[in-house]
This record gives sequence, C-alpha cells and structure tokens, in this order.
Amino acid sequence: MVDYEAKEYYQNNNVAEQYDAQYNQPIKVSSIRARIFGWREKRTFLRLLKSVNIDKKEVLDIASGTGRYIELLLKNGCQAGGVDISNEMLALAQKRIGKHPNLLFLKQGDAENLPFPDNCYDLVTCMRLYHRIPNETRIQMLKEVKRVGKGTAILFFGLSSPWLKYRRVLREKIIPGRHSNPHPVTRKELVNELNSVGMTIKGSKWVLPFFAEGMLTVVKW
Repeated sequence: MVDYEAKEYYQNNNVAEQYDAQYNQPIKVSSIRARIFGWREKRTFLRLLKSVNIDKKEVLDIASGTGRYIELLLKNGCQAGGVDISNEMLALAQKRIGKHPNLLFLKQGDAENLPFPDNCYDLVTCMRLYHRIPNETRIQMLKEVKRVGKGTAILFFGLSSPWLKYRRVLREKIIPGRHSNPHPVTRKELVNELNSVGMTIKGSKWVLPFFAEGMLTVVKW
C-alpha cells in the first residue's frame, strides 16, 4: 500500500471537528464556500441516487468521514454502512447519526483493502476522497469498489481543464496552504482510469460548473 497525505491528516480529533464544523456551524466568511459547495454537492448526489433506483437496498459509503452522506442515504430509504480510515471521523459520524434502524455499521478500514467480502453491496458510494489520492493508489481503490459492489457506484472526482487549472493556480496564490484538489484528472484520464479496472461512466454531473472541480459520476461494471 502507498501512503498518501489524506490517510494521516484526518486521524486527528481537532481536524475531524474542524472538518465537520465548516458545514454545520453558523455561517462565517471562511465557511461560506464550504456551505455553498456542500449544499450543491448533496443536491447533485441526490439526483444521481434517484437515477440508480436503489431504494431500500444495501449501500456501502467509503470514506464516510463524519457521516454527512450516510445520513443522507438513511434519510432516503437506504440501508447504509460506512467505512473510513479515521476513527476520529467515525466517532463524529456516530454522534451525528445515533441509533438509526437502517444504519448497518460504521467501521474503520482502508479504501485500498476494504474489510468486506466480494459482491455484497447493491450500491457503493465514495465522496471527496479520490481527488486527494495519487493515481496508482486511486486505481487500487477503484478495484476494491468493483470487488465489493454488485455493479453500480456513485463516485466523486476532482476534474481538471485549462480553465480549472488556471483557477486552481490563481486560488492557491491568493489563499496559500493545503490544496483542495492535489490530484485532479482530466475527463480523458478519468475515463482511462475507470476503463483500466473495467468500469464505465453512465452518468455525470458537475457540482458547480466552471466554479469548482468536483464532478459526481455513476459508474457501472
């Protein structure tokens, strides 16, 4: 397995709490972008969720973090379980969700080597992970999605284009620090990566076209 920055970064109580707070605390200037992006991201996710018709089926959410998407899946009639590398993030997820009757589990685990048997989930979801993962590790993670799923996934990727590349460079000059999308891919590169593990894009939606790099995809195999 290859180490990557996100693996260690979120295994910290303060980081986990700060991550969750940007979506939940009263609006401040520093959190406005996160709140807008989070709202659009959830809206886009729900549109794709409805399109795959998995009501009341079992869903695995990878990199479930503080439980924002587990909560959304449960509210929309799914039985859902979450896995994350960070026990600190999972503790906040458990606090958020409580004892929901359709919560299957919240389990610590690595997306490179998921602790589940083959072909056991009707839908696999993964939000806001792959744009922080280098190519060779991301491909291994996609292989794991394919292994544990039954043929359908909703996955988030950080895309790149000439305009988005320029915007990213400009933003990093204005707001230096931790990059929000350290491992972007072009649409062609994404298609090639997915094809290399036997996956195909069947639908996609940008979160904020022209203003953000996030794109959600429905993939099949």
